[in-house]
Amino acid sequence: PGTIKVASVAANGNTIVGMGVTEFVASPENAFIVSKDGGTTFELIRTGISWPTFNKLRYAQGKFVAVGGRGLVRRSTDGVAWETSESNTTADLHDIVFNGDQWVAVGDAGTIITSPNAVRFTQNPSLTNRFLRAVTYSDGLYLVGGEVHSIYTSANGIDWTPATTGKW
Repeated sequence: PGTIKVASVAANGNTIVGMGVTEFVASPENAFIVSKDGGTTFELIRTGISWPTFNKLRYAQGKFVAVGGRGLVRRSTDGVAWETSESNTTADLHDIVFNGDQWVAVGDAGTIITSPNAVRFTQNPSLTNRFLRAVTYSDGLYLVGGEVHSIYTSANGIDWTPATTGKW
């Protein structure tokens, strides 16, 4: 027995999925915990993947999507059975968002990848080589944030404009 160190959680109705790393002494690995009853009970889903680790989990478009190190992207409709997506990058991915039409994931060295269905991603040009840590979407605009004043906006997830940050 052991525990799971949960790094991210997503939900769809009564299905709640947590993602993280097991803390089994002998062999830590990526894992998911899944509840089908709104959080009353959880099942541990071991992946057999010890490295790279997952960083973020989201639910949209009828599926859970997890991103992580070395371009790792996996997807599941139920949180139990997971499939590997084609990310077309080896960069560590830190966050992902869905705007209703397109998934956008961001990561190290300015990596930005997009996909209409989270099955196969396209790598897009970036304006920076800095690490991008977070992405969100609101009111028709993506916002990406990263290290050292790396803030960018985009209407389509492909063409990015640096945001004015001023001096901090």
